[in-house]
Amino acid sequence: MKNILFVCTGNTCRSPMAEGLFRRMAPEGAYSVSSAGVFARKDDPASEEAVAVMAEKGIDLSGHRARLLTCEMVDQADLICCMTPTHAARLLGAFPQGEEKLLVWNIPDPFGGDDEIYRACARHLEEQVKTLLADLEA
Repeated sequence: MKNILFVCTGNTCRSPMAEGLFRRMAPEGAYSVSSAGVFARKDDPASEEAVAVMAEKGIDLSGHRARLLTCEMVDQADLICCMTPTHAARLLGAFPQGEEKLLVWNIPDPFGGDDEIYRACARHLEEQVKTLLADLEA
């Protein structure tokens, strides 16, 4: 089973949204999926807007709690999807062994935006996850 890790800043918006979308869209039991943040505060909940927008898609983020990215997470991952090049640079600065596993997206941060900004982010993430799953299944 491949271990997929999504990484953003605080692990309260983009990476948990990507994790939820991937979990829903991937074949059951085919992947282990998680998320973390390069500057996460442990146990912060997902943002209210992320929870609301994902609920519209039938994905429950209400129990999500933020995790700070660790060496163990990087080592255990088969693929690490960073939401931006800045996240990738931060990850590689701390954990250079992750370089061969990196996939770097360019997903704008919705933090502080309204529900429509979060919906746009979710649509962008959904397209990226679809492409990722197609590549993994190929």
